Amino acid sequence: MKSSAKRMLFPVVMIVSLFAFTFAVVTVPQPASAAAEGVTAPQPESAAAEGKSLININSASAEELQELPGIGPAIAAKIVEYRTANGPFQSLDDLKNVQGIGDKKFDAIKAMITIE
Repeated sequence: MKSSAKRMLFPVVMIVSLFAFTFAVVTVPQPASAAAEGVTAPQPESAAAEGKSLININSASAEELQELPGIGPAIAAKIVEYRTANGPFQSLDDLKNVQGIGDKKFDAIKAMITIE
């Protein structure tokens, strides 16, 4: 090989080597997690399963309702007002009739509440 060909080949070899090293470092296989193998930790289905008592939305005070995630003083007051005006909740889903309780907030608290 001529000297000029070697000079041109050297940068190509370096770039290919650098790429191969980078690719090897970036794609090092990681141990399979339990979730990837289909093994998951058991999830409690309700607050009772975690050892916490459920909050009865038909009898809880505004202060007790504020123990629920995403329920502050304003929404707690709206729940109490709705219950006073309309009577006890007949189902958990009825809570979504309260202004400020949408699907997302309801899904976050439904395992922590009861109507009984």
